[in-house]
Amino acid sequence: MPSPWRDYQKMMLDFFRYIPFGIATAFIPFLLNLPAFWKAGTVSEHALNSLVFGSAICGFILLLFAVVYAGLTLIRIRTGVMPLRTRSGKLWFNLVIGFAGMTMAVWFLLDLSNRQAEKPARFSEFFTALLVGLFVGLLFFLHLAYRMAKEDALALQTVLAETRYQTLENQMQPHFLFNALNSLAELIETHNDAAADMTYKLADLYRRILANSRRKTASLATEVEIVRAYLELEQLRFGPRLRFTIEIPPQPEAIFLPSLVLQTLVENAVKHGIATSVAGGLIQVKVMATDHGSYHLTVENPGPSRSASTGTGTGLDNTKSRLDLLYGDRHGFALQTTKTGTTSAGFSFSGKQFD
Repeated sequence: MPSPWRDYQKMMLDFFRYIPFGIATAFIPFLLNLPAFWKAGTVSEHALNSLVFGSAICGFILLLFAVVYAGLTLIRIRTGVMPLRTRSGKLWFNLVIGFAGMTMAVWFLLDLSNRQAEKPARFSEFFTALLVGLFVGLLFFLHLAYRMAKEDALALQTVLAETRYQTLENQMQPHFLFNALNSLAELIETHNDAAADMTYKLADLYRRILANSRRKTASLATEVEIVRAYLELEQLRFGPRLRFTIEIPPQPEAIFLPSLVLQTLVENAVKHGIATSVAGGLIQVKVMATDHGSYHLTVENPGPSRSASTGTGTGLDNTKSRLDLLYGDRHGFALQTTKTGTTSAGFSFSGKQFD
């Protein structure tokens, strides 16, 4: 089915949702006159009339919508131009169609009823029924306007969140590069023969980072490759002072996490756990599956964590902001000192891929 007809089908299914609403509102006059109907013993008769009246009006309106929007879809296919491109124009157009369909239905039902009763049609009956229909149409119009406004607000929030996410990602790339260049500068200043080797490896590593930075989420396998290459580079700088272990679940290529977040946590661990310690220590990276079908990642390094008053730095602040945008408050990001006196940074993630 061509795309315009898929849109047409989706729109018609959306209109179908309003049928119960239209039928229910047709019972408003019935409920207002229920005591009188009860006294006269005609409750079931008028209830059936209200059901028929409401169903017929919804049917006429739906039929008119189907015919008119089928015509608009054909125009879109023939010309390649989308009619009613503005949401406000579509809203008012729907109101006109609904009013026309309701008028046709009311006139048809009253005419049919008068013919069966062999009575002449009276404008007062039509006018009263039309007022009820206008009230129902107003409710429908307000509800549709509310829905459109809500959708616009959600779309705007999505765009703003996406823009903010991309800004945070762009800030993290130079953050890594600055740290790596500082490490390279230290090797050059000490006339270390490993400086040239580190330069080539750094270029390859940054190429991988640029590839992953184009994605909102990346596979755990590629993220671990980047982290492992980064830690091997830093071992050229720190020598035996830096040791590391990495534990991950099977099939890491099928597990996805926010790109470069693991890298940022490891950088922070090297900066505050190894570089500031004469003895150095062990950096442990662990990713474990939880009982709830999600995953938990932790990066542990020597030394206590910084207090909240000293701040966590741009890297960790951006990490938490990105996790907030992807997972809301479900990630549970935490930076804390463990019972053994080490620093542990960790968060939970779904493992699902985001485009």
